[in-house]
Amino acid sequence: MSPKLIDLLFLIQAWLRLNKLPSAITVTSGYRTPEYNSSLEGAAKNSMHVRAMAADIRIPGVSTEKIAQLAKSIGVGGVGIYPDKDFIHVDIGTIRTWRAEWHMPVEKSWLAEFSTDQINQALLFDGAPDQNRIVYV
Repeated sequence: MSPKLIDLLFLIQAWLRLNKLPSAITVTSGYRTPEYNSSLEGAAKNSMHVRAMAADIRIPGVSTEKIAQLAKSIGVGGVGIYPDKDFIHVDIGTIRTWRAEWHMPVEKSWLAEFSTDQINQALLFDGAPDQNRIVYV
């Protein structure tokens, strides 16, 4: 794992401890081999996980919104919020944020004609500081 990623996790944990909040970080996904990453539904093809520069985390007793707010305030890299799955993604890449909410497009929706990969590629735009995107699976 990247030392910078370990530093980021340390900063999150230190802030929680200083504020007397639960601080035990559960890492649900860290480094991924390219083969494993490509087998995961919805995983980015150029995932920071494959470069050992990302972690998906949860902190029991602290909401994903609070953890994400903290991670964004540190300003180190990417922060993805997955409230339905109760975790956030943090990485040490470029500063960006996104929110993933999983909904199936209605069959007659204009999105129904696109594959999940096509939709994900369209949503990889990094130009906005906070995308608040909805990902359709």
